[in-house]
This record gives sequence, C-alpha cells and structure tokens, in this order.
Amino acid sequence: MNRLTCLLIVLAVVGTAAATPITIWVNDFSTLDGVSVRPPVIGPYLYDGGAWGDVPAGCSGCGIMDVQMCDLQAEQAYDLTYGDITIELQIEGDGLSPGESSSFWVRFYSRAWNDDTSQWERSGLQSYFYEVENTSETHGFGPGWQTFVRDVDDWDQTDGGGPFHSDQVYKFHIECTSWEPPPFRFGISHLEITAPEGPNDLDGDDDVDLADLALLLSEYGCEPVESTLYDTGGFEGFNDGDIDGQDGWQNVGNDSTGTIMNDPTGGGMGKVVQMDATDGTEGLVAIQRLIDNPVTSGTVIYDWDQYRDDLGDNVWLCDDLYYDGWWAIQWDISDPHIT
Repeated sequence: MNRLTCLLIVLAVVGTAAATPITIWVNDFSTLDGVSVRPPVIGPYLYDGGAWGDVPAGCSGCGIMDVQMCDLQAEQAYDLTYGDITIELQIEGDGLSPGESSSFWVRFYSRAWNDDTSQWERSGLQSYFYEVENTSETHGFGPGWQTFVRDVDDWDQTDGGGPFHSDQVYKFHIECTSWEPPPFRFGISHLEITAPEGPNDLDGDDDVDLADLALLLSEYGCEPVESTLYDTGGFEGFNDGDIDGQDGWQNVGNDSTGTIMNDPTGGGMGKVVQMDATDGTEGLVAIQRLIDNPVTSGTVIYDWDQYRDDLGDNVWLCDDLYYDGWWAIQWDISDPHIT
C-alpha cells in the first residue's frame, strides 16, 4: 500500500514537471540587492531596467560586477547541475564601434565543506562566454538588451581555486572586456536558472525512469519536509502505573509491564516509563504504539531519553514485535547509566 501511494504521488509530479520548468534562481535586477562592482569600475546603479557599472577612461578596458546569490555560509546554495541559464546583457558607449562585439564572461562560484573549520569555503568556478554586440550610447545604435540561453552543461571553462561543485553555487560575476578604449558601461537586466521541463537520463543508466526524477528533485532541494508523527510529551500527561491502555500504548512482552513513574534518579526528568526484564531469563518487557497514519517517508527519526540501572538487559527498537522489518539494538556497556 505504501509503495502504491508513493508511485501515484510521483506520477503526479512528473505531469507537473513536464508542463512547467522549475525555477531555481531568478533576478530581474530591479534592485541592487547583492550587486557590487570591483574598482576601478564605478557603480553599481540602476538604468534602463538593469544593474550597470561604468568603466572609466584610462582603464584597461575590463570591468567586473559581482552578484551574491546567497551568503557563503547559507544553509542551502543553488544547483547548476541540470537545466538552462537565461541571461540578458548589454554594453554601450560612444567610443565603441557600432556592430562590433565585446567579450563577456559569466563566472559562477561554488563552495565546499571543510570538516577542519566546520564551515563552507570557496571551491572552483565555472565560466560561460558571450559575445555581446556594442550599442552606441548617444545614437541608440544596436540591439539594446541581448538575451542568451545556454544549457548549464555547455560551459566554456571550469577552473580556479579547486574543483567546481555544481550543486553548491553561491555567487557569480560578470566580466566585461572590450578591446576598444573606455569609457563605456555594461549591464545585466535578467538572469534565470531553470530545471529541465521533464526528466532526462540523469543517473547514467541509459533509461529515463522514476529514478531520474527522484535524483532531479533531490538536486533542487525538494526533500521531504520533516513532521512529527507522534510525541509522548515526556509522558507528563500519563498516569502513574501500568502504561497499557494509556494513549494507545500496549504491553506486548512476556515479562513485567512498562510502568509510568516519576524519575527515580532524582534527575528532574519528570515522568518516565520503566522497563526492566528479569535478569538471567528470556524475559521480554516490550511496549508498542501504532502510528495513527501510514509512514511513507524513506527516513524516520526516533528520539528518546533512556536510563538503565543494571547490565542484565539489552535495548531493542524495531518496527514491529516480529522483527521482520528494520530493527536496532543497544548492547550492555560498562556504564549502566545511559541518558
């Protein structure tokens, strides 16, 4: 039943993905949030529907504008593993030859986790090259904003500062170079990164199937949202004594029962449930509670406080009393007081 339910949900997602591309990141540059320029470029400023920087006279003819997509230490960066990049660029100036092109590089920076420093650090960049036709500032000559669409796999360079991690992109910069003398200005009015409209063969098995869709969704942060399936509330709402029958709990072992009592250690834990099998026997103290709704998640997290006052027992956790699914065990160890 669980498998069928998951399959129906995934098929519904396939239908949606085929009709509407997934937007990973987009900026129409109606504000200067996250935008900066590197000296000697002057700016940034808003003009003609985009963000611009001026390359003044006497410079080498190269200007750089940085765009921060997220903070380096942000919880989640952006993914350029699959999909398309759509960008609008422009360069204008009276000293530029109308109809000629200038060189633009758009360089995306990635990051990598450093276990030694416990933080993200810059690692590598991936670059895309564009030839942008010059526009005359005074005479209005030229195409104005020019739109380019590139597959993210169609990059021109990957280099600089370590390997590029396409799923951990946090910023990019535009590098404009003209062989004609400044002054001139360059700008960007739109950049959008989208996922494919439908799943491709992403896992390399020469087949397009649900496994490819699962990989695509995981790459773009479409992970299951964690929710609480059940919480005892610290057993504070339970009555002292046998747990059987309280809030759906059952005693299912062959030895003594699970018993609700105040923390016997004096540790201030409030209500606790005591489970203590008879030492030296095959005794089993077991309690169970069925979850109200079927669990379809791939990962379920259990969290509990635990105390044992002797080394005569092992603690088991399983999906049912018959141990025919998943299970875990904690063996006795030298310190009997486990919290």
